[in-house]
Amino acid sequence: NYNNYNYNMYTYIPRSPVKSFQDLEVYQKLENIAVMVVKRLLPESANQHPRVQAIAEKLFDNLLAIPVIIASAHSRRFGKQNEAILKLDEAMLRCNVAVVYLEQYRDLRQTNSNDKIQMTNQTQNSKFKNADTERPNADIIRDCEHVPADNCVRPEPREGQGADVEFFEEQVKSLLFCRSKLLHLQMSWKKFAHPEAH
Repeated sequence: NYNNYNYNMYTYIPRSPVKSFQDLEVYQKLENIAVMVVKRLLPESANQHPRVQAIAEKLFDNLLAIPVIIASAHSRRFGKQNEAILKLDEAMLRCNVAVVYLEQYRDLRQTNSNDKIQMTNQTQNSKFKNADTERPNADIIRDCEHVPADNCVRPEPREGQGADVEFFEEQVKSLLFCRSKLLHLQMSWKKFAHPEAH
């Protein structure tokens, strides 16, 4: 009996046509992420250790480059389809790289003068047992470079860092989500470029 069937249960809402790269949702999201991260981290990065500053610069360069790459890919999608698809590969790679730099900056950034990188290696602990425990963070970073990665643990969030931790987590999730959106976009462009293969 279909007399009581609600034909309006699912309302179809067509998407706006993509007239330019600016209409791509993934472009809009990645442009927004780049602006938010640079605005948030650029002022504080100037006061970090030079190595951490270098990570911040690489992070900013990658984030700001991704929207440009998407715009470039979109302009090639008809005349040079293979180049456009490769450009999306580059954009996906930069999303992954940006996640790495974002996590490295989050874990190495100095938010106050007492910040330390925590180490669980007993040898390193014994090495420093007679040293001043309030050494600058930069010295700890240099020593940690010689410790196996498994022996360096992420510092526990300090009081008042909750908002910062949430900010970094949200950006990482957003970047990985956008990477998957880029993959779907690339697959649709491949179908358009080579319809006979599908």
